[in-house]
Amino acid sequence: MKHLVIAEKSSAGKDIAKVLGLKDSDLKDGYMENDEYIVGWARGHLVGQKQPYEILGKEMKECWDLSLLPFHIDQERDLKVLNEKGSYAIFKTLKELINRTDVDYIINAGDAAREGELIQQWIYKMAGNKKPIKRLWCSSLTEDGIKTAFNNLKPNEDYRGYYEEGKALKIIDWQYGMTYTVALTKLYGTGKAIHYGRCQTPLLNLIVNRDLEIENFKPEKYYIISAEFDKGYKGTLIDDKNEIIQYKTIDDANSIKNEIQGKTGIIKGINTVEKEQKAPKLFSLIKLQQHIGKVYGFSPDKTLEIAQSLYEKKLTTYPRTDSEYLTDDIWSIRGKFIESAKNAINDPITSKINENTVKSKDYVDNSKVEDHYAIIPTENVSDLSSLNEDEKKVYIEVCKRFLCLFLPAYKYKSITVISLISDKYLFITKGTEIIDLGYKELYKNTDKAEETEEDQKLPKLNIHDNICVKSCETKEETTKSKSRYNVGNITDLLEKYSIGRPSTMGEIVNKCINTGVIELVSKGKKKEYKATDFGKNIIKIVPEELKSTNLCHRVEEKIINVRKGKISLKDLQDEVYKEQEQMLKTLNNSSNISSFKTSMNNAEVIGKCPLCGADIIETQKAYSHKDYKNKNCPYTIWKETCFTKISLKQAKELLAKGEIIGSYKSKDGKPYKRIIYYNKDTNRFEMGNYVK
Repeated sequence: MKHLVIAEKSSAGKDIAKVLGLKDSDLKDGYMENDEYIVGWARGHLVGQKQPYEILGKEMKECWDLSLLPFHIDQERDLKVLNEKGSYAIFKTLKELINRTDVDYIINAGDAAREGELIQQWIYKMAGNKKPIKRLWCSSLTEDGIKTAFNNLKPNEDYRGYYEEGKALKIIDWQYGMTYTVALTKLYGTGKAIHYGRCQTPLLNLIVNRDLEIENFKPEKYYIISAEFDKGYKGTLIDDKNEIIQYKTIDDANSIKNEIQGKTGIIKGINTVEKEQKAPKLFSLIKLQQHIGKVYGFSPDKTLEIAQSLYEKKLTTYPRTDSEYLTDDIWSIRGKFIESAKNAINDPITSKINENTVKSKDYVDNSKVEDHYAIIPTENVSDLSSLNEDEKKVYIEVCKRFLCLFLPAYKYKSITVISLISDKYLFITKGTEIIDLGYKELYKNTDKAEETEEDQKLPKLNIHDNICVKSCETKEETTKSKSRYNVGNITDLLEKYSIGRPSTMGEIVNKCINTGVIELVSKGKKKEYKATDFGKNIIKIVPEELKSTNLCHRVEEKIINVRKGKISLKDLQDEVYKEQEQMLKTLNNSSNISSFKTSMNNAEVIGKCPLCGADIIETQKAYSHKDYKNKNCPYTIWKETCFTKISLKQAKELLAKGEIIGSYKSKDGKPYKRIIYYNKDTNRFEMGNYVK
């Protein structure tokens, strides 16, 4: 008899097969086999939930019927092989392997988390599996990691809670998305689908609210007074509560400034506090996304993609982890991870690494690791030349964060000086004196490292020293509005309100962009998220309960309780059905329907159609006729045309001038330009040569 191992992806399957002793010659069509093992693989989500029309046996358009809501789904019945290229062939192979008579049991080698468990279990269910299953819970695809996992195989039933949790998440997201998308579109739609998402819509709500704060913000000028003293330091005028004084008019500020200019005084107080800052915690996926977003400007999905690539190249551990801690067993073999990280950093500072650093609960705590420990480098030594530039950046950051644990704490003196002029005016000065850079020495040569701080050096000062105001100035300041959310901090926002999981955050943001409710706009070197007019109008009509930032947290708590056995999946579904029945009544009786349709019909006209002269507006996926029922004119500017994303500004230019310049890159990375224009003979946009 043989043991069947099923991995989630071919790369993982082949890594496992190699450790089990299978050779290249054992490769078949979609799996590998020798005398003891068969190793097959899926391709992520092979099996998923059916669409309403497939469940109800109706035409697609018939399912957009309010009387059918809320939709009900029976998980045991309503599954299908997803219609993606190659999916049926992969599933057919796995089904045949699962049902082979010479297979005695299955080893579930899917990704070790709720989503990986769900992927595997749905495959087994669709394939009609009746064989026992063992679980391979693997946090690293290195040889040692795989061997350790095989030596600790567990009954798959031990992980059933993760399957129930993953199933609950999929069902609830389907239930919310399908039911409310149909309801909102039918009640409020003007020919344009209104997509609802349990995570997307609360995120849209946050972005809309921030946009409104910025739009309604009125900047105000104020003035502060700064003085330079003859002892070689500067200070800012404060009140007796140590708060900086802000003057509303420049005349008020100048009258005080003139009174202070040239006056003498003393150093009233010097407060020096020695402080120590320990190394930061290790990276969970969300913390890695936040760090890389701030330092390099990568979006959450890009960071996840890179982290997944490093994992599959066996250079870092499993990326989809919520933990920032290590377990005792991983700490006990830290030496080999330290060596690979030191090799990657290749910096003299690594000579100060102390492998015998005392274990601390700040970084090593079994109780803080639920399924996977933090992201760290594996024992495999990397040839950095084999990585692209973005992979190098992320890998080096993971190595540095790990090595920080084995370097001294950052030690410094925080110094506050209070100066008194003319027995009346107080000035505050703050400085930092570094005692020991400690772990921060790892970052001293990096321009973008958030860990580095400006070393504010102060001269030697003593309390009661006599001082004189060498110069004094009035500085004009302006109150600033909050900034829009950007690729560097969007994950901070998502984490704060429990919107999605680290592995899905990038997907949530992209769905908002793809459904036309937000857009990514450039501001200098930064890219910021901004709600579209369509998105703002949607938030006006969605009830508070469906856009509340507490919704995601509330649902997440419930599905985790399904895993823990505190509530059954059926009870959770019944609860959701009851909530939806009440919400649908609220939506049907809303007084906002007519005003929303009016606002949608009043969408901004961005130009005239060059063929028929009709008004052109921005829609979800294109710039097209305001009267969407006008099927006689073929002119439409799709938002991705000729391999170029067309912005609103470019669309207006196309309508006005008939052509725009598109920027491209050749295979070797060299930039070039082409003209994009509408060919009336072929009724489509085409590219032509660009001549200066």
